[in-house]
Amino acid sequence: MGTRQPASWRQEHYLRPGLHQADLDRFWLLRHQTATTLLDYLEGVETALAQATRSAAPPR
Repeated sequence: MGTRQPASWRQEHYLRPGLHQADLDRFWLLRHQTATTLLDYLEGVETALAQATRSAAPPR
């Protein structure tokens, strides 16, 4: 269950979202950097995810 934000936060969010170009640019640059890192280490990432999935699976 999520936590509720104060009403003032909701009003500010919907009335003035505040998305600025610099924020969007930073988001896309970080997304690109993350995707590049994942691709550079793809074999290790896939192995780690497979191991995590096996260890998280419920017993049969």
